[in-house]
Amino acid sequence: MQRELKIHVHNDTSLFDSFQLQVRSILVVSMRCWAQWAQEHLYSFPRLIKEFKFGLVVVGAHIKHEKPYTFFDGDGFDVRAVGEVVQERRLVLGHFDFVQAGERFISVDVMCRPVAMMGENTFAAMPCQLEEPLLAKFIPSDITDRRRGRKVPQVLERLTPESLIAEAERSSVLHRHDCEAADQWSYIEIGANAASAREAMIQNADNEVRKRLQPALSSPIRSVDIEIRRPLFLYDRAQIVTRAYQDGGGLTFVHVYRSRMGGSHEHATIVERFDA
Repeated sequence: MQRELKIHVHNDTSLFDSFQLQVRSILVVSMRCWAQWAQEHLYSFPRLIKEFKFGLVVVGAHIKHEKPYTFFDGDGFDVRAVGEVVQERRLVLGHFDFVQAGERFISVDVMCRPVAMMGENTFAAMPCQLEEPLLAKFIPSDITDRRRGRKVPQVLERLTPESLIAEAERSSVLHRHDCEAADQWSYIEIGANAASAREAMIQNADNEVRKRLQPALSSPIRSVDIEIRRPLFLYDRAQIVTRAYQDGGGLTFVHVYRSRMGGSHEHATIVERFDA
């Protein structure tokens, strides 16, 4: 039985758009819950870094809307969190269920890479395995040998050139509100910036393409997948290359963050899916 933590969130208008909880809000609330889970079952994030020279770097996230939930559907909701160590102790997962009136309406998985801090008063780090004494804080049911499947490649494999509807590119500069404590980009903002790129692409499209993509502006999102491969830092410049696909009866948007700093790099891929 995995150890669970639950928090309650009161609805306020800033958490929502006109259809559902915003992606940014979902990730902020999940991170609050993750920090509290760590505080109660491991150690606080600052203590992990300062005392144990250990950090957790987010390398991916999956959000799935399982049923509608709007601002007026309740006064608030609960978020349940559990933690899990997988892949030979090289990946730590946070699982979050958003629940209202006993029913889950959003599920979230956050994938974190354990890292060893390289020195005093620095966020520089290298990937590592989760070792003692921190490993002892997890109970046996928290630790499994399973490997975590990557959802983004699975989605990309089924998208064909024939299903491509439109493509656009948007420049992006990382400002402080896009970053976290290490002046490194925050995964919480990555999805929101990708959504801005989608909206800009649709608004700038010609009438025929805009009509085909309109459901991505006028209907709720079904799922979001984020996969991060390489960080960006404060004031770094990148391009968000967005492609829109007809995906069965729905629409799928693929956003790839690219830069040319020290060569050509792909930093992250975000996949947004909408039903018909």
